[in-house]
Amino acid sequence: MIDIESFFLDNLVKDEMGIYISKYFLNNQTSEINERSDALKKINSSNYLKLLSKHHSLPVNDSNIVDFLGSIPKSGIILDVGGAWGYHWRDLNKVRPDITLIIIDIVRENLIISKKILSEQINKNIFLICGDGQRLPFKNNSFHGYWNVQTLQHIPELTKAIKEAHRVLKD
Repeated sequence: MIDIESFFLDNLVKDEMGIYISKYFLNNQTSEINERSDALKKINSSNYLKLLSKHHSLPVNDSNIVDFLGSIPKSGIILDVGGAWGYHWRDLNKVRPDITLIIIDIVRENLIISKKILSEQINKNIFLICGDGQRLPFKNNSFHGYWNVQTLQHIPELTKAIKEAHRVLKD
């Protein structure tokens, strides 16, 4: 097993919340970041899953995750770009405890909520990075899987994000 922190995260800074910060931002999503940050600050609930279930089918999402995990090799490493609250991965340790997951999102407030939902797994087998899917802070051929749900349509330069996904994925 590789040391994830030294292999993937050594060029990042960990903040006081345990969230890693990437210095690689293209800064073409400032209004999106600000709008989402402001909306998240207005959430007046700590039951995030109940709030999510009003807009998302958790059983469908869970089923999709299980199917996806079936394609990942033993001790595989997954990158979730735009992982937001990370709720998709709340049962990762039950389904595939051998998997390492890196969630990257441009909105730090999303990752703070993700940390609450995934608390026991954070900085063990799930790592949170505030960063940009258009400029990923990882080496080539680093990941066995790339997960993305309803994020790419928000990225201004889709071609850059797709090229970055291709670059960091193993053959």
